[in-house]
Amino acid sequence: MLWRSILSSKGYLGLSFLLTLTTFSFSGLSQLVFSGGIEAGAATSQVSGDALAGYDKFGLSAGPYIRANFSDKSSAKMSILYVNKGSRKNPDTDNGDFRTYVLRLNYLEVPLLYNYTYDKFRVEIGLGVGTLIGSLIEEDGIERNILDPFESIELSFLGGLNYVFTENIFVNARFSQSIIPVRKSPSVANPLSFYEAGQYNSVIQLMFGYEF
Repeated sequence: MLWRSILSSKGYLGLSFLLTLTTFSFSGLSQLVFSGGIEAGAATSQVSGDALAGYDKFGLSAGPYIRANFSDKSSAKMSILYVNKGSRKNPDTDNGDFRTYVLRLNYLEVPLLYNYTYDKFRVEIGLGVGTLIGSLIEEDGIERNILDPFESIELSFLGGLNYVFTENIFVNARFSQSIIPVRKSPSVANPLSFYEAGQYNSVIQLMFGYEF
């Protein structure tokens, strides 16, 4: 089922590649130096607006990327990441609370980031577009129907910091925050309120990378 969902997103991924290559062409494609690699690690997340607090949902964050190097310090990076997001409530047995809850949201995400390198550090900032390829809610270990569906597309702001160990090996810490709701609120009292509009993914990723 996972691979079927990924394959159904090929049109979306192809559009992302086309837009990225078009952007590079306007920046002087023939003068750019390209490299690529892979990064993998963990993601811890929460969903703002679901009445739960804390980055208690852990999952995977992994995928390949390409980099267009404008200079020794400046570059643009595009990834294709499989990212587990969502939220979790663990039991509090000391206080007699045995209830559990987990929301699993699986995304295929395409971040487009500008990178600036200074010494061993590389700062990154940009936007990410994700397509939802799977969602699941479990309460007390029992799968429940999702009555209010999540949006199929997510737009996020991303910022992070890399530490470069060698020319090929680095570690990446990244924060991601939804810009538009991933699930809209059924009723909005204040249309100007960011959080009353619905629910948002907040994700912290820690990944190790290898650049070819």
